[in-house]
Order: sequence, then structure tokens, then C-alpha cells
Amino acid sequence: MRTRHTAAFVLRHALAQSGADDAFTKLLHQDAIVYAGYSAGVCVLGPDLCGLEQCDDPEAVRATYVEGSWWHRHRRRCQTHGMSLSETDLTHLRRCLELAREGLEDGDEPFGSLLVDAAGTVRFEDRNRVKGGDETRHPEFEIARWSASHLTPEERASATVYTSGEHCPMCSAAHGWMGLGRIVYAASSAQLTEWRSGWGAPPSPVAPLPVSAVAPAVPVDGPAPELEEEIRELHHRLHAQRSSRPG
Repeated sequence: MRTRHTAAFVLRHALAQSGADDAFTKLLHQDAIVYAGYSAGVCVLGPDLCGLEQCDDPEAVRATYVEGSWWHRHRRRCQTHGMSLSETDLTHLRRCLELAREGLEDGDEPFGSLLVDAAGTVRFEDRNRVKGGDETRHPEFEIARWSASHLTPEERASATVYTSGEHCPMCSAAHGWMGLGRIVYAASSAQLTEWRSGWGAPPSPVAPLPVSAVAPAVPVDGPAPELEEEIRELHHRLHAQRSSRPG
């Protein structure tokens, strides 16, 4: 007989109701406190409890909190968008969008990426540089190449690559071969494909496969709904520029 634990969802609901989750998170990021205990890690450091319902019981919250748990109010977002992104994730993604905008203003495509090590330090950043004719000069590919000579295998595995748009198959393969860690993107390949199709743009010469189809062992988070309009606008500008060119 398998018994299901109940502590995680009850604790998470109590933290959310009291505001302690935000307070603890800020203090932890400042390295001001150490918080530990059963369920403590996932409740305080995790962006949500998606997946934990497989071994813990969200219904246990109703025994104490009549209105239902934090989980019940947020589970749909987990089911449709996957893991939610932290403020740190969004800060790095905004930098990716800055790089993407820089590329567009320089006559290139609006993609930007950066690599962050386990300590939270940005070690490398780049943007698309394909306007010269080399269509392989994607920032995610450059990150993989840079990591080969600058990071140990352990450092690569613990690093996170942030990018304005989900890796193409070429970049996903390079990421997987180099043993890099988590990927976080602002817009998915499916979104970019849908936008381009709606504008009447020609299809990509490479199939827009998700990272998971090319490098299934790589943890992936995204997209970021908070940044969708901004990244969409950049790509619409690129389409408008291309459409206005003679010939």
C-alpha cells in the first residue's frame, strides 16, 4: 500500500497566504538565512509544485483551508505552460531580448542568448550574426562552441542557457552534445512558426522541432507570457523589413 504525504501542499498554501514565501525567497537570494526541513526546498525555492501531485496530496489542504489550496488556483497554468519562470529567469530573458533588439537594429535577425553559471554569473552572451551569409551563426550555437574551451564538463552541466527564441535543431544538438544544462526561452519554436505563418512568411528550411525532440535529456522551461508581445513585435519588424525589400 502506498501512502501519500501531505506536508508540501499544506506548507505551500500557508506560505502563500501569509506572504512568507516572498519574504523567505528574498532572504535566501540575499544569503541571509538558511531554511530547511521536510518539503521546505520545493516550497520555498521551487517556482511551483507542478508534478508533486504524483507523490503528495493537494486535497489535504482542504482539511484546514476551506477555500482550497494555492495548487488548485495555479494548476491549470502548470498543465498548459509547464514550470513557471522566476524573476531571475525573466531578468536574464529581458537581457536576451536586448541582444535580439541590438541584432535587429544592426540588420540581423532578432535572437539573443546568454549562458549563466551555477553561481548566477553571466559567462557569455551573443546575438544572431547571420547577415554576412553564414546561417549557422546563431547565439545558442556560439554558446555551445564557447563552452567547449572555457568550461569543465561539470560547469557546463550546471549552467543555464537563456535565449529569446527556442533553440533550432542545430543549436539543440550542439547544446546536447556539449552536455549543457537547463534551457529557458522567451518564445517557443511553435510560437515563432505560427507568427511567421500568419504574416505570410516562407517556411524555415529546417523543421521547427522543439528542443525535447532533439535533446530529450535537457531540462527546458518556457515560454514567458510576460515577454510574448515584445518578442513578437521584434519578429514582426524583421518580417516587415524583409517584405519591403525589392525583388
